[in-house]
Amino acid sequence: MKTLLKFYHYCYEWRHVLAFAFAALIFVFVRYSLSQNEVPVVDKPSTEDTIEVAPTVVHLDIVQDNVVVKTYRSRIDNVTTVEGWLNRLRDNDGLEYERIAYIYGTELDHINGVAAPQDYKWHLYEGSEDITFQLEDRRLGNKTDPEKRYKLILEKSSL
Repeated sequence: MKTLLKFYHYCYEWRHVLAFAFAALIFVFVRYSLSQNEVPVVDKPSTEDTIEVAPTVVHLDIVQDNVVVKTYRSRIDNVTTVEGWLNRLRDNDGLEYERIAYIYGTELDHINGVAAPQDYKWHLYEGSEDITFQLEDRRLGNKTDPEKRYKLILEKSSL
């Protein structure tokens, strides 16, 4: 009974009454939420093409003045990104480069100690497509491409 009396005196002041009412509403809401049935979770089918992991032979030709000055060859999984492959070439095969990240993409410079002169840029091509700004997102290939060739070309900038 003493406890009930203390509780009554505590609730006497309006601030305490409001706090108690708010706590009671929270309690009721939580109890109600927990009593609801669980929402069924349905796996959404992936819209991306699945890539089967397979080894790929990848070549990188470094081109200056329309002449291939160096070629790197490596065997790596096809799910590796181009950036991951370039890092592997840097760590294991002696490729030297400087990667400069911007908001709009990535630029490469100082390829094997050769800095791009003014008005020139290094561009990485997969076939005829410039993929310089897609290094982080681009994968090396799929199972149907057992061999890929990339070219790193020093060319006059269009900007």
